[in-house]
Amino acid sequence: KVEWHYALIMMIGFAIGGLMSSLISQKIERKYIRLFINIVGYFLAIYYFLKIYIL
Repeated sequence: KVEWHYALIMMIGFAIGGLMSSLISQKIERKYIRLFINIVGYFLAIYYFLKIYIL
C-alpha cells in the first residue's frame, strides 16, 4: 500500500532538489564537483566496508 500523501511530498522535494542541484552545478567549476563526488564516494565505501567487515 502506498501512502500517497508522503509520496507526493517526496516527489515535490526530489523535483526541487534536482532543479536546484542542476542550477548550482552550472555555477561551480567541474573540478570541484568531481572532487566532492570522489570524497563522498570514498567516504561511503569506507563506511560500508567498516560496517560490514569490522563492526
